[in-house]
Amino acid sequence: MHVAEAGLAEGLGTAWGRQKAVELLDDALLALSDLRQDGYAAITPAERPHSIATLADVAVRLGAAEAGAELAALLRPWSGLVVFDSSNGPLEPVDDYLARLASDRRAP
Repeated sequence: MHVAEAGLAEGLGTAWGRQKAVELLDDALLALSDLRQDGYAAITPAERPHSIATLADVAVRLGAAEAGAELAALLRPWSGLVVFDSSNGPLEPVDDYLARLASDRRAP
C-alpha cells in the first residue's frame, strides 16, 4: 500500500481518521529516515535479515524508493535464502522482498 492508498485505514471516513492516518505515515517515514542516517547500523546482526526485510515492506508501502534501493542492497547478500523469524519460523524468500522493492522502483 502506498501513501495514496493509506485511505483504507480504519476510521478514515472521518476528519480525525484522515489526520491520524497522515500522522502514522509521517511517523513511519521519520522512523525510516532515522534508521537511514547511520546506514541501518542500529539493526543488530542477529536481527538483520528479518529487520531489513520488514523495513523493505515498509519502504514499499510508503513509496520510499531511495530507502528501498538501500534496503535492496542490504538484502542482496541473502538472495536465494529464506527470511527466518525465531518466533514464527520461516517467512518468505529474500528474493520475494527484492522483487517487491524492484517493482516499487518501476512503479509510476
